[in-house]
Amino acid sequence: MQVNIEGLDALIENKVAEAVARHLNKTWYSAPEAAEYLGLSVATIYDYVQDGKLTRHGEAGTKLRFRRKDLDAFAETRR
Repeated sequence: MQVNIEGLDALIENKVAEAVARHLNKTWYSAPEAAEYLGLSVATIYDYVQDGKLTRHGEAGTKLRFRRKDLDAFAETRR
């Protein structure tokens, strides 16, 4: 059975464009933003940091911050 919802394709295209635009000019990411960017859970981000698989910036005891170039490099290793 095929269901056709009026305007769904346009809505999806807009949402994807908005997501891409959010990341194009962004250099630094919080843990939740990094999780969204990589398609992972925040818990997995923390696990990867703990295991030394993902580089974080900032001092211990502060909020995790990630550079987009580090997230991109990490994503390339997962392919």
